[in-house]
Amino acid sequence: IGAGVALVYLLPRDFWGPLVQSHFLSFALFVGMNIANSANPVIARILMDLGLLKGEIGTVIMTATIVDDLVNWTLFAIILSDIAPSGTAGDQSLVWTIGMVALFFFVVLVIGRRFGPPALHWARKHVAWPSGFIALTALLILIAGSITEGIGIHAFLGAFLVGAALGGDNEEKNEAHDVIGYFVLSFFAPIYFVSMGMTTNFITHFDGLLLLIILVVACVSKIGSVLIGARMAGLPINREALAIGFGLNARGATGIILAGVGLTNRLIDERIFVAMVVMALITSLMAGPAMSYLLRHHSGFTKVAQNKALVE
Repeated sequence: IGAGVALVYLLPRDFWGPLVQSHFLSFALFVGMNIANSANPVIARILMDLGLLKGEIGTVIMTATIVDDLVNWTLFAIILSDIAPSGTAGDQSLVWTIGMVALFFFVVLVIGRRFGPPALHWARKHVAWPSGFIALTALLILIAGSITEGIGIHAFLGAFLVGAALGGDNEEKNEAHDVIGYFVLSFFAPIYFVSMGMTTNFITHFDGLLLLIILVVACVSKIGSVLIGARMAGLPINREALAIGFGLNARGATGIILAGVGLTNRLIDERIFVAMVVMALITSLMAGPAMSYLLRHHSGFTKVAQNKALVE
């Protein structure tokens, strides 16, 4: 996050356009959190393809993405409340907003972790599967989103925390995740990305210099921070550490959604939005090949490659 904030303040203010001048600090934090973002679904798919999801590298990467998501989405909710129009959350103090976020975190995660598994077990036996379960999940998301909107925080934080509270490794939760995941990917995701593409002219608002600057800072800061963390933990700076850095460097759909919400709330303009979307796509496309190259001698990856060769 610090790298993104530093980038915004080091460059001339006029470089970022007139829209962001009225909320420059919030904009700088937004750029920082977008650069710090890692796309959990994309990274999980890459790790699955490489046969590393259940190994040590996969565990480190997925744990980091979960913490990253919690920090990023919480910070984003606070940023949006800071730029809210007069008469809404913008009239509330930042301390009050942070306090309400912390309280909501505690209530949803603690209660969700305590009562979520029994609720899933009950739903599996007493409602139609999967249609009834999808309806029940949608109701929980709407309730959580309404509560967060009511206290001046963006609705997506409530939906995100419901997912975090109900997440886990047991078979019932995984089945529930698969049911909702298939529904979202086949219905909502295409509608969202098509609508986003129709509302923004990616050719007119494309800025090559802006994209290059954001892309370089995003890659260097993400991979560099992983290497620094490895050194601080007493681990060697080797190919595995670099592979973890490239894996976490993928922004994927999460980065695109972040940019889309920022554009909708007038936190950024179309030029910055296009640059962030393209940056998210490039970092996601480069993650898989880079990890494959760096880990080509890794035992787990070698085994998967051998199995694929036998199948072919």
